[in-house]
Amino acid sequence: MKDKDYGIILSKLDYSESSYILKIYTSKHGLSSFLFRGAKKKKDQFKVYPLSIVEFEYGANPKSDLHYLNSISTYVNISNCFFDPVKSSILFFLNEILQKTLRESEPDQELMSFIISRLKYLDVDDKPLDFHLHFMKDYSRFLGFDPSLDEEESLYFDLKEGEFCLLKPKHEYFIEKVELEAFKSFIQFPYDGEGYADLKGVKRTRLLQILVVFYQNQLENFGTCKTLEVLETIFRD
Repeated sequence: MKDKDYGIILSKLDYSESSYILKIYTSKHGLSSFLFRGAKKKKDQFKVYPLSIVEFEYGANPKSDLHYLNSISTYVNISNCFFDPVKSSILFFLNEILQKTLRESEPDQELMSFIISRLKYLDVDDKPLDFHLHFMKDYSRFLGFDPSLDEEESLYFDLKEGEFCLLKPKHEYFIEKVELEAFKSFIQFPYDGEGYADLKGVKRTRLLQILVVFYQNQLENFGTCKTLEVLETIFRD
């Protein structure tokens, strides 16, 4: 039985000389894997890029979680993201973040809408200086640990406990002083493309590092980000 769905491509693996296995975050089934037989031999082979937003027809496999992909096409066009060197670097980074964190098989329409809307925004954003930072901040809400500012008089932000506090944490994973003020300013600043947060002397590369450490402390087995160095180079200021 064939069915249709749409989703976001997270990875492409070689399966044979002619076929791929695609991992797609789908609207109906969450994270799913698909075997696309003969994809490499098709004259009109669909070009797969990280975080491509696609629609597809597929057949379920009753004996396996690996479904059969019959056809695939563009659902939302974000081609500017793929051919702009800065935006494509951001995509590779976000793709790594999503691969590390999208583990549930259950669908989440709110999360799907969030990711797609942000990718559409990136496609038309002329100066995406803070895009990846705000994506990580806002995406953390779906993961259950968004850094809400509920203590205005705080002296520290505990990256391990995920909270602002007055007492200095008894471990190394915290920020204070200039970095704390910049972090407060950042999390209160919405990403609308009309302006950029005043980081008050803290470089964007440092804020990115702080957010990655925050994720590492909140998510078991998050590990290191291989694409982090690329973004640190691009947004060095």
